[in-house]
Amino acid sequence: MTPESQTSASTRHATWAAMFVATIMISQAVAGRALRDGFFLSHFEASALPAVMIGASLLTVAFVLGSAGLFRRVAPSRSLPLMFAGNGAVFVLVWALSSDFPRAAAALLYLHISSVGSVVISGFWSVVNERFDPHAAKQVIGQIGGGATLGGVLGGLAAWGGAVLFEIPTMILILSGVNALCAIAARQIGGPTHGHEVEEGSGISVFEI
Repeated sequence: MTPESQTSASTRHATWAAMFVATIMISQAVAGRALRDGFFLSHFEASALPAVMIGASLLTVAFVLGSAGLFRRVAPSRSLPLMFAGNGAVFVLVWALSSDFPRAAAALLYLHISSVGSVVISGFWSVVNERFDPHAAKQVIGQIGGGATLGGVLGGLAAWGGAVLFEIPTMILILSGVNALCAIAARQIGGPTHGHEVEEGSGISVFEI
């Protein structure tokens, strides 16, 4: 196999991995927001929403700053699977609290999804920006974006179907499992291609998602 064909095969593999991650990542983000709102409002009055939204905004700023520091020390391609794994671990914690401490679980789920979700999505696009050189990116970014669009549709269907078929704790565990899949698949995207220099700050900002 020639070096050119090896590079092409590697790019195709990374593209399929990125499409898969984009699909299930956006799917769980959409479904998670629906679950977050339903779970929170089943245990709190609507008047509690402004306070929890402010708290989520403050946490988002903290996570943005923290993730920026993490990406400076550890390459996004290595950091992203850890972020997905940590995301899944928090969902397990929420599930564990949901039976005996449902109000605490509902508040934690709201804060977690509202603050961490957008940071992880931003991290994913940083990995995509790092992995593909400008020439390859022109060819694959539409495919990866298509996966994200499909994920939005699937997430809406999952939120609708999940509300009928599953209890809230089960849905929370499913979200944890989805993040575990994302952590595994994100490792398959890989790091920068040979000779591809990533400009500092060239990733998509969390505030643009």
